[in-house]
Amino acid sequence: MSAHRLQLSILREPSSNYNVTQIHTPVETVPIFFDEIGNRDRECICVMSLDNQMKVIGTEVAAIGAQNCAYVAPCDIFRVPVAVFATKVILCHNHPSGDPFPSSDDCKITTQFCAAGELLGIDVLDHIILGWPEGKYTSMKERGLIRNEGKLEIRWIDEKEN
Repeated sequence: MSAHRLQLSILREPSSNYNVTQIHTPVETVPIFFDEIGNRDRECICVMSLDNQMKVIGTEVAAIGAQNCAYVAPCDIFRVPVAVFATKVILCHNHPSGDPFPSSDDCKITTQFCAAGELLGIDVLDHIILGWPEGKYTSMKERGLIRNEGKLEIRWIDEKEN
């Protein structure tokens, strides 16, 4: 019986017009994520890989779903960050409805991603939800749903906070 030899190649494409090389706040990621997935008519999940100095290694669309959901496994989220030796990630997905408020499913899946990242040694710093076409966003970190450098402390949301 013989084993197969596998090789992973990372495709580097020219980045968009944004010249952000180091991230300091969630709001700095929003234009990049809007450029990647903001105006799509289906939910998409995007991952930004970062190094220890919060320098952007790259972004990738990890999953494309339906109009109101996108199913993605942790292996899909962390495939590229592991390959490029990222130590931190920022997650983002869009809500084509325009409402950037996180659902209970968004909170549950973020909990799973934070747990998977902790096992891999990759901190999940934030999960940003984009509302299009209004251009609004919600940072789960800014809402207090993600604390302590990627360790998730979930707070269930029953009503929309404005």
